[in-house]
Amino acid sequence: MYIIFIVSFLIYLSTLAPTIIFSDAPELVSTGFGLGIAHPPGYSLYLILLKLSSFIPLGSLAWKGNILSALFGSLTVVGVYLLIKEVLAILYSEKREKPVDPEIDERRARILVHSLATASSLLFAFSNNFWDYALGSEVYTLNSFIFCLVLFFILREARFAMGFFESSRGDEKRYRNLVFLSFTVGVFIAFHSANLIYVPLFCFIVLYLNWKSMPLQRSLVPCLFFLILAVSVILYLPIRSEIDGVIKIGEAGNWKGFYNTLTGKVYATGIPLLSISLKERLFNFQYAFTSIRFEYQIFFIILGLFGLWVLSRRVPLLSLFFILLILLNASLYSNFDLGAKENTTFPFQLFFNYYILFSVLIAVGLKTIIEILISFNPLKFLSRTPHWLLSLSLIPLSPLYQNYHINNASEYYSFHDFGKNVLGFLEQGSSFLTTNKENLLFYFLYFQSIEGRWPDVKVLMINPFIRAPLVKLIKNPEHRKALQILKNKHFHNQGLGIIDALIKNHIDNGPFFANIQREYISDEYIKVPKGYIFKVQTEAKDFIVKYPKILYKTRVSYDDKLEFVGYNMDKTIISRGEPLQITYFWRTLRQLEKNHKIIVIITDRSGRVLRELYNHPLSHYPVYGSYPTSQWKESEIVKDEGYFMPHFNIVPGDYYINIGISDGKELLPIIQNQTTTDGRFARLEKVTVNP
Repeated sequence: MYIIFIVSFLIYLSTLAPTIIFSDAPELVSTGFGLGIAHPPGYSLYLILLKLSSFIPLGSLAWKGNILSALFGSLTVVGVYLLIKEVLAILYSEKREKPVDPEIDERRARILVHSLATASSLLFAFSNNFWDYALGSEVYTLNSFIFCLVLFFILREARFAMGFFESSRGDEKRYRNLVFLSFTVGVFIAFHSANLIYVPLFCFIVLYLNWKSMPLQRSLVPCLFFLILAVSVILYLPIRSEIDGVIKIGEAGNWKGFYNTLTGKVYATGIPLLSISLKERLFNFQYAFTSIRFEYQIFFIILGLFGLWVLSRRVPLLSLFFILLILLNASLYSNFDLGAKENTTFPFQLFFNYYILFSVLIAVGLKTIIEILISFNPLKFLSRTPHWLLSLSLIPLSPLYQNYHINNASEYYSFHDFGKNVLGFLEQGSSFLTTNKENLLFYFLYFQSIEGRWPDVKVLMINPFIRAPLVKLIKNPEHRKALQILKNKHFHNQGLGIIDALIKNHIDNGPFFANIQREYISDEYIKVPKGYIFKVQTEAKDFIVKYPKILYKTRVSYDDKLEFVGYNMDKTIISRGEPLQITYFWRTLRQLEKNHKIIVIITDRSGRVLRELYNHPLSHYPVYGSYPTSQWKESEIVKDEGYFMPHFNIVPGDYYINIGISDGKELLPIIQNQTTTDGRFARLEKVTVNP
């Protein structure tokens, strides 16, 4: 058991991320080390543990949070090891069934069980997605560890009920086991309210095991006490909500907010329980179940299914318990799209409980096959202990070799640097109106509170995890003047009125930035794109030039109406998440009646058009829409600027920026040019995106 922990923890440490790598990590690290309140359901226990990890005398705060995930990842692996031993003990103990050959040495048989449990638990440890989530600050390894603890105490209770522990102190041990089980279930509930879905099944199985063999009256009161004691960790939320100066993403200042945070009710707003068809729900079930193929190779999947069959034949109640747990895990998320329709990343982390149970079934399948081999020639088979030990040791080596390179995050800074670059446009003394679009709210909280960046930037947080966030924002005493602007005014849309009042209140005090949809901001303002955010200004500046300095001359004529004179690029080799500034120069060839739009598309080396993984929208009206082409004077040169920012998930390689002109109905044809063109698009210089 200790070897399993040490091996898995050392592997996790060797591949541990040096900083934040997951979307929730910036917020969790910020709220954890500041003892704030995270997004629903609040994660009280996790935040407390994060704070405790801050006392590790090495590394950054983000790295300490990653260490916590690795620690509980390894503890989960140990939990899987213990679960396998418990299940194999129920299946193959002499209390249930005599060994196939009584002459087999008992010590060697124990070694076989330990070896099986070790191999199968390490197989889970090095599975692709669990390994991935053991390398960065996230809640999933801790949740998996608690799940393993609950199952361990339930399986131990099953062994008590079946008479596996016969001693003078057997009842006392069983009593303690029930108390530990109650406390662990309480922790499981407190950790995430979604875990409540398992509780009826846990209660049923425990009552079933104890109905005839043990008086419930003796254990009921202490079990309830320790259950409530464990659940009481959620009181952290209302306590910390009363403290000023801490980050509060979840709301717990009153009973309604406390309830909404614990239950995650804000996620269900506008999403009815039966919002999708039965056919789609069944598809989601199937998609969740078949996701196991991404964790284990086909050989191990067959072993797991075989193990389930063996379990159903020998201990039907236990197999039914496992099946129901898997069904409950899948039913939690079958109401939502799991990525199939939009071809987005499948949320494997939501199904770790399923994968844990499947690794136990793999061990059962392996044990049964070895048992069959022993039945043919037991003495010869077990006399060659090094042979089968070597064979079992190869089981976890396969995913270790296969996934080490994939999951080695020891040099992974792309996610961190992407956030830093996106927010790098913020100016000193500015105001920043932000939602969590592109994760920017979480990024900003992390960089300001943990790394000390942009200390003088004032965030106007449109918190997506509470109800009526704009109303809450405007009622903040800091925005008293903005509230005065709203008085005695009527707006067609209250939210747009609040946004307008906030801008009016802050734009004269310094630069103003936002990452909300541009349509939400009045057209009286100029919205200057800065990658994934934009700067709100009252006027555009310096967009007409007489003698421009042009690095790349194109002289592309679009239907003898507009000439793309040339452009400047501040670099041609960038990293993922790094901004590339492009300055376009345009000239009118004759007076235009329509307002034309610059159409920008990104293509890869093969000519395939990319629709995602960079900042949107790249296509735009010139000069941020403030100077329509219908107002341009003939022959004057107009300067326009934009940024190309590849997402941190983009595949490194060569990309091309292609420029076209639309009159609202069609793309204008290219009449003449001095650069590479592709149909009705002028192709700019190649841009190389490095990892």
